[in-house]
Amino acid sequence: MSSVSGASADFDFWEFVNCSVCHLEFVKETGALSSIPFWLSECGHVICNAHLKKSSIYALRSPSQFQMSNMATLVRYFKKKYQQYRPLYERLKAEHAETKRLRK
Repeated sequence: MSSVSGASADFDFWEFVNCSVCHLEFVKETGALSSIPFWLSECGHVICNAHLKKSSIYALRSPSQFQMSNMATLVRYFKKKYQQYRPLYERLKAEHAETKRLRK
């Protein structure tokens, strides 16, 4: 957990903060803070410094267009993560089956 807040060890709000555009995490898995500054927009979105100027286009869009764009970005992000971890899952699944077979 990060040392950013005095929250309980069960829940640390800061580990769920990330850029609305690229999903860069404010607190890394190691507990270290991001070296890139984060900003809170007037509409309540969190944006990393790399997307601050680019994000001004979001102010010109309607809320529904922003939500659709954000949803598409999230789907692409999680699809990429799924594809990244799928081979590891398959390997572990096979190793687990082999372990069960050897125990018999």
